[in-house]
Amino acid sequence: YPHASFIERRTPAGEGVVLWEVILTPDDLRSVQGVTARYFQGNSVEGKPVKEETLPQISLDWAQVQGAAKPIIAELRTMLHVSEYGSYRFSLRGDETGERLWIDENPVMDAPLTLARGNHALRLQASDSPRQLELWWQPPSAPEMQQIPAVNLFRPPVTNNGLLGAYYPSPDWSGEPAFTQIDPQIDYYFHIIPLPRPYTVAWTGKLYAPTPGTYQFALSSVDNSQLRLDGSLVVDNPNGHTKVEGNVTLTQGWHDIDVRFADKSGGTQIYLYWMPPGSSEQVLVPTENLLPPMGQYPASLDALNALQP
Repeated sequence: YPHASFIERRTPAGEGVVLWEVILTPDDLRSVQGVTARYFQGNSVEGKPVKEETLPQISLDWAQVQGAAKPIIAELRTMLHVSEYGSYRFSLRGDETGERLWIDENPVMDAPLTLARGNHALRLQASDSPRQLELWWQPPSAPEMQQIPAVNLFRPPVTNNGLLGAYYPSPDWSGEPAFTQIDPQIDYYFHIIPLPRPYTVAWTGKLYAPTPGTYQFALSSVDNSQLRLDGSLVVDNPNGHTKVEGNVTLTQGWHDIDVRFADKSGGTQIYLYWMPPGSSEQVLVPTENLLPPMGQYPASLDALNALQP
């Protein structure tokens, strides 16, 4: 929310920030909601669009698309916010010829789709039609299909950056997760634990290395934690209650990342740091360098920004 008011609340002695206050107006909330619709001449989404607009929902009325000769193809992009983990069904209402739907760059079929809590990249392509096209869904707790509400659809700067966290009600990552969610960053002190102890968490996805070279990573956790990149163990913190470091040489680009964490005692926390080549200070791995599992990844961070709705 770029136009929101952010206030730092400090101790009476002025020693450090103890609370951040964020003031949002209805206009602030609406400023990042919606769907970006781009219209292209021909039969592919290539080149410069002939028209671009913001829609409040995934509802396309071809009768309102003016200023371009047929054939036209539309591409709609948005960030779909999912507040409930579970099985979802999607349905395109209208002329159902020539439409293709992807969520996190995975094609969506008629079968139910299990979605984590958090933001998911949604992309829809549709050819011009005499009928209005709408995308409906059925969340886990909904008794029937409904049109996706406008409050679940977001535009930049909202993204789906982060890692997929699978939370297991077991001490060894076994069985089915109790839930999954997209966590923007590995930067947690759990004042309210997500599951009864002992439980475990596995975060997976991709990490983007902006430059080739030697990277230092560190895990600070209570209790134990591990970091693997491209399947290789980089940091092993078997006992927790300390910070453990490890170095690895990475090429520029995306790398598989797997962070494991176990909570068995108290003071629950985990932080993932890095120090890229040329840096002299460890910082938390930025959320913009992380993506959850997806069907396809952009070639670079610049390409990722260009794909945002």
